[in-house]
Amino acid sequence: MDRMRGMSDTMLDDLGSISKHVVESLQFLQNAVLDLVRQTHDDLPVRSQMADEIASCPESESLQEAFWSAQRAVFQNSVDHIDSICRALTPPILTFSPWMSARCVLEQCSIAYWLSEIEIDSRERLCRILNVRLRNIKESRKWTRLANDFGMDPFRDAGKAHNDRVSHLRIIAKNCGVSEKTSTKGDFLGFGNGMPHWTNLARDAFDAEELYRLLSGSTHGQFWTSSLSIGEVEGSGEGSQIFGPRIESWVPLLVGVYVIEWFSKACWNVFAVSGWDMRQLAAIFEEAYDELAVNPEHRFWRQDRLLLFRP
Repeated sequence: MDRMRGMSDTMLDDLGSISKHVVESLQFLQNAVLDLVRQTHDDLPVRSQMADEIASCPESESLQEAFWSAQRAVFQNSVDHIDSICRALTPPILTFSPWMSARCVLEQCSIAYWLSEIEIDSRERLCRILNVRLRNIKESRKWTRLANDFGMDPFRDAGKAHNDRVSHLRIIAKNCGVSEKTSTKGDFLGFGNGMPHWTNLARDAFDAEELYRLLSGSTHGQFWTSSLSIGEVEGSGEGSQIFGPRIESWVPLLVGVYVIEWFSKACWNVFAVSGWDMRQLAAIFEEAYDELAVNPEHRFWRQDRLLLFRP
């Protein structure tokens, strides 16, 4: 745990204490951030990267959806899964659920980070949200086929609607000079470089590709992750081992530290691109990271002084 400092061995040996501490830290962070969002959400700054991009884009409503989608992903979707982690780590403590919910937080924070990335221009951002919308249409099409198999009449004419929605996205892309991705046979696949896999999003956003694979393995019950959530039941005799749900005290700490990092970095991007108050956000991060004794070198916001102290 290179991110940690100052946790006593006594505390780390006490599963109940460390779980309670992690839950309190997660709840403080998300509640404080959401309170700050409510204070600033309706006050769009006169000058912000988001305002400038929207004003200069011929498809401003579609571009605006990229910013809104990033906000929903981090402030609504990931928060819901953080609440799930808090419940799972509240006695009686669950063992598999924290890993699964952490994976969901990583997915939502990765997509929020990707859509609100500061270093890209409006055309690339529009390309990304078009790929997100295209993926949603494709997934919706799968659901429609399943619904039709069950005789749900309202869905019977949805095929044409899906095709019309894809055509609409392609028109938006053409109007803004966004290139299309095609197969070797010329079939339409997406926009620009296409939609990255969740693993690649986790890698690009947080260098968390291997962590995503670990969390996926635990979520899907892969045998190589069984030691994370299963242990030998105390008292089982030799030759008659009995295994049951069990986690070590370092598990909630690991989950908490990484979830706080992913959530914080996604929030930071959204606040920066929106022109919101970065200094208040940094103060919240300092308190949350202090609670879990996170090392100073992992407090990423301290390096972004231009964002913190811009006029």
